Amino acid sequence: MSYPSDLFRAIFTPGAPPALLLATNVSFACLQLTLLVLLFATASFHFFFLSLLCAGVWGGINWFVREVNALQRIERQADEIRRVQAELDKETNRSEQLDDTDESEGSGTDALLDDTNTAQSTSVHVGEASATSRRRAEADDGEEEEDDFEKVEKEDGYETEGRGRKTK
Repeated sequence: MSYPSDLFRAIFTPGAPPALLLATNVSFACLQLTLLVLLFATASFHFFFLSLLCAGVWGGINWFVREVNALQRIERQADEIRRVQAELDKETNRSEQLDDTDESEGSGTDALLDDTNTAQSTSVHVGEASATSRRRAEADDGEEEEDDFEKVEKEDGYETEGRGRKTK
């Protein structure tokens, strides 16, 4: 495709497409060149200040585009982390469910055990479940529950929240 058609499409595309950035930078470079030629031709201080304003706007636009691109990159990384964490959570839940079903099914020799051993085994599982629910209730009543997020400082100076590990 030709550059004019790319530029026309870039105007109506969200974000900062390369064709639009190229057109912006070329336009500001031409404006700066024109202002410098007029400064030397007329020796008017007005063109000096206009050139400073042009440089400030040009730099501001490029800075803003870099910041938006950096935020998009960080958001993509955060989405990838969330996706991986969700997969890990699913695998953990599956393995816990498999462990629970393995424990509840038992083997053929479990049928030989008497009723007292079965009652003791059941009470242990119920006791563990009630202790877990008590700990959750205490965490809800006493203080806020710890979440899996921690502050992470990125290399560009941004602070975002990322998945962390709980340490107990």
